[in-house]
Amino acid sequence: MRDIYALAAGFYPLVGSISNIEYETHRSSYGIAGSAATIANYYLNGEQPPVTSNLAGNISIYGRAFANEPGSISNEEEVDVLGTLNNANVEEHLKNTSNTVLGKYSMDLTEASRSPKGLLGRSLEEIDVDGFGGTERMARELNLMREGTTATPPDYIVKEYKGYKNVGFEVTRQALGTAGHAFQGSVVSKLAADIEKINDTHEGTEEDRYEKIAKAGLKRIKERYKSYNQIIAGITNKIKRDADGSVAYLKFERAMKDIRESDPATEAGKEARTIAFRNVAGKTTNYATNSALLHIQHNVAFINPLFDTYVIDEGAFAEYGPIMNFSGMAQRAYQFRVNAIDYEVLRGIFASDTIMDFNSVGVSAADVAEKKFSVHATKNMVKHGQVLNKGEFIKSVASRPSGTRKLIPSVAVTQADKDFREVIGKNLEPATKFIAAEALNDPSLISKLKNLIMKQSSQATIGETRTAWAQPYISAMTFKEQAYGSM
Repeated sequence: MRDIYALAAGFYPLVGSISNIEYETHRSSYGIAGSAATIANYYLNGEQPPVTSNLAGNISIYGRAFANEPGSISNEEEVDVLGTLNNANVEEHLKNTSNTVLGKYSMDLTEASRSPKGLLGRSLEEIDVDGFGGTERMARELNLMREGTTATPPDYIVKEYKGYKNVGFEVTRQALGTAGHAFQGSVVSKLAADIEKINDTHEGTEEDRYEKIAKAGLKRIKERYKSYNQIIAGITNKIKRDADGSVAYLKFERAMKDIRESDPATEAGKEARTIAFRNVAGKTTNYATNSALLHIQHNVAFINPLFDTYVIDEGAFAEYGPIMNFSGMAQRAYQFRVNAIDYEVLRGIFASDTIMDFNSVGVSAADVAEKKFSVHATKNMVKHGQVLNKGEFIKSVASRPSGTRKLIPSVAVTQADKDFREVIGKNLEPATKFIAAEALNDPSLISKLKNLIMKQSSQATIGETRTAWAQPYISAMTFKEQAYGSM
């Protein structure tokens, strides 16, 4: 699978002596909807906090005032400071940057080492383009969420999936074997050890290895849901049932909220979070963390079955489900039906490709992936709604929206065209998994890019003692890192 790349280059104003400018490279371990760096541009009238600029992407190379403490200017001087950008040519800066990166790849590509670190949080596949994206609103429209709940709906609602109607589909960039979502507590380290052993000892096809990893995940996720059931039982057993014999859901959700708001540092808080559950083996306890309580609420608040996905490898996912609960009328009110959970290995650019009808609209999974990344890269780097087409670049001018202390830097963005992708992709596969995780951290390339931003900057004298600079920066992001995390 070819990667897709977006490269940004631009300028932001910086107030301070050039002798005090530090040049840095910063990696964002999060990437999506985040910033690789935040720069303090200047103090306005000496007030805190300073006006700042965010540099989006997986990596940014930039300059900043020493200790990120720039000079101070007045409201009247701000016009002159922003004026330093008038002579800064973002198109030329981007072209020089792109040529430097392309030259580096064509000459020297090193093999990327695998890392157990995974990214958590929202998935790139949730971005909605041309009807291919999250459909959370359906959960509300079809009354699939329990009335009055404050929980968020699933990422997707699928009208029919594996024999079930109106199914919730949770997609994530979380790597299997890392903490987050259903995987919390001791099962995380156990599964990480399981996966490491499988990878070290497996002999056979890649598909067989994926099956073993997904099956190991099933064992551990069932362990986790059994412990969630202990927490649920401990809570519902303390709630008086209504006249019809049911445990009212909003009482259950309120009880979970009360526990979340308790202070675990106090004795009362510890007692609230240590939830007892009695079974044939006697009495066991399970400590209720806020993460566990929120995950329980999120799952139980959605009335219909859920399926969860996790990343095994780029283009390979483990799906677990159906995740279902007993009703509030049952003796085991709101507990998970653990025995019903099974696994499947999904293949595609996104896990959600399995539920998408691409043929109906005459597009491919690759088309949708490229479009999603274009929308995301454009919005994340340029902060407006244009869609970036491959081989093109768009630009915006630095500005500070009225009433804010956030300054949007100037930016020119390009998404690599076909030739650029082919040159890089042919050399990257299969040795190098992520451009931003390896090649853009290569010291020799970073040195060349730093030289680019150190050589071009326009300046203006502000008052008697201060200098304002049009400080260049470079940012980059890659589809694979945004979609799958750092594997």
